[in-house]
This record gives sequence, structure tokens and C-alpha cells, in this order.
Amino acid sequence: MGLFSSSNDQPPPPLQRPSQSLIGISPAYANHDHQIVLKLQERRLSFSGDDFHILDAATGNPFLHCEAKTFSLHRRKEFLDAQGNVLFVMKKKILSIHTTFEAYTPDESKLLFTVKTALRGDFFDRKASINLGSPDGPPLGHISRSFLNGREIIFDQQTYYLTVAPGVDAALLAAICVCLDEKENENHN
Repeated sequence: MGLFSSSNDQPPPPLQRPSQSLIGISPAYANHDHQIVLKLQERRLSFSGDDFHILDAATGNPFLHCEAKTFSLHRRKEFLDAQGNVLFVMKKKILSIHTTFEAYTPDESKLLFTVKTALRGDFFDRKASINLGSPDGPPLGHISRSFLNGREIIFDQQTYYLTVAPGVDAALLAAICVCLDEKENENHN
């Protein structure tokens, strides 16, 4: 069955390096010369319900962790490396026309990037693409969603597979995937 939920689905073509330069905020997470696949799995028994284990899908080894802070007005999330060091802090912008998230340095003194969720296509269809600059720009990654597995049925917890193009910051794209999950949760509540 592969990464997609139905035998009718065709996997997207392999991702090519979109630029000679690394794309993202963390060279350590962008310095790879082949596409990588991450498994983002919502954590069971989380008070906030928005914690994610982010694993290398090929090896099952921890890659990142997203820890949501309980009772946070801005839906604060910390993205940590496999050793538990905070890479950046993501907050939902409260007063915004479109759902917007901002990422800051661990001490929250500097804005690193902004994610405005503008989705082309149907996230309910379990697939999405992340493109550079515009929907017609070069693809940076693809997201597919495991659909109606036992975890989703019983605990309402999602599992996503994120394919990241060579030379693209995998931590940045994982954060975008978590933002899309947050947006999808808002639409259902």
C-alpha cells in the first residue's frame, strides 16, 4: 500500500533539488542530497493533543519532536531536535485574517519565519504539496495522510508522511505540516 491510502492513488514524482542554495532556516536540516521521508505522528496521552513525534520514516529513528504547551493562548509549540534542544518556537497569531503562525528563536527574541496557511487542493483528500513562492513554484515537499487507521478512529490522532526535497529544511517543512494539521483541526471544531 505504500505511503498513500488507496491503490488508486499514484505517488508524486521524486522531488528534485529546487535550488543550488539550501532553502530554510537551519542548514543542518537542509543539507541532504536526496529526498527524505518523515513520519509525523500525533502523540497519544498528550494534555494539549497537539504533540507530534517526528521520525525518519526509513529508519524509525527520532528526527524532531513538536511539543505543544497546554493552556497557551497563542497555541505555542516548541520544535526540538532528537536530543531535546529547542530549535524554534511556533505561535499562532491571534489577530489575523488568514490563519497565521510565526516561528521565533528559542528565546523568542527574533522572528524566523511566518506560515500563512493557503492550501490549494483538498487536504481532506489526504494529499498536499508545499511549493516555493507560489502554487506553481518548484515543489519543496509533499504531504500524505494515513487515513482511518486505528489511531485516528479511536483517539482522533493523525499520522502524516512528509517527503522533503533535497536541499530543503526538513524541520521547516515539518512545522508547515503541523500548521496545516492545526488549521484542519480548527475547521472541524
